[in-house]
Amino acid sequence: NGRGLLPLLNLQRKLLAKKSTPLRFTTISSYILCKKEKSYRIKNLMPNIDNSYFNFLLQTIFCDKMRFGCCFMFKLQNVSKKFFQNYALKNISFNINKGETLAIIGGSGSGKSTLLRLLIGLIKPTEGEIYYEGEPMSQKTDEEWDAARLKMGMVFQYSALFDSMTVFENVAFGLREHKNLSEEEIAKIVQEKLELVGLPKVANLMPNELSGGMKKRVSLARACAYNPSIIFYDEPSSGLDPVTTRKIDELIIDTQRALKVTSVVVTHDMLSAVRIADRIAMVDHGDLVAIAPTEEFRKIDDVRIKEFFKAFGEAV
Repeated sequence: NGRGLLPLLNLQRKLLAKKSTPLRFTTISSYILCKKEKSYRIKNLMPNIDNSYFNFLLQTIFCDKMRFGCCFMFKLQNVSKKFFQNYALKNISFNINKGETLAIIGGSGSGKSTLLRLLIGLIKPTEGEIYYEGEPMSQKTDEEWDAARLKMGMVFQYSALFDSMTVFENVAFGLREHKNLSEEEIAKIVQEKLELVGLPKVANLMPNELSGGMKKRVSLARACAYNPSIIFYDEPSSGLDPVTTRKIDELIIDTQRALKVTSVVVTHDMLSAVRIADRIAMVDHGDLVAIAPTEEFRKIDDVRIKEFFKAFGEAV
């Protein structure tokens, strides 16, 4: 429609003609990146195109699953959430790409927790739409959301382990509730997940015998038991010392690489966000301030972002 689509299609044909390596694309500002790390600066072909429409074109055309399904895990389109007369979130739009680690940062009361609750279906948007793997979710029933959540893992802020159960029983809980597996199969999965998080010998311990960092690891093992396609982390560094925080950050990175999962980390810790995230989104007073790849996010000229970086000093 005269909006610059033809140059993109021509470029697509040239790139897909190279058969040596399957190409996967993700958009970063005005670039397209492929596995070979060769970048194509193509925005200058369309100097008058709107930024959001440009990114929409890239995400639609250059997607390794565009013919077989959505390349986004989640897509939020003009989402707002209102409690009584107050907006907790206002007109939020962004995508969560499959396989990426997205950190959502913001201060207390910024709207981070509300956004997380929307993504996992605990509350519904007042306005707008949330798409999960291409499906609109705002009108889904509780039963349909329950089915969708079986493909999601959740690591809670304070671990949320059952105090009366052993570590083994905590990790096995969801498997026993929702899977038709033998005890032998469950035991194998539990041991695999405990080894994944670096705790192969704690299955018979009770939660009160674990340190704060160990509880976080057990919570992650439980979240991974289903082999989810996405894992949500709610303030994973909360209450932990700096050394343990770094270890949890490394565990999040290792888990993402081992399981090839999408990860969404809600945090107020800018240092952790920079360490673990492919992209960072900032929410402030219900508004989406910015979302960008980590290195680009550092350079954004916004006083709210600068204040967050300043609070963590030169360490970030």
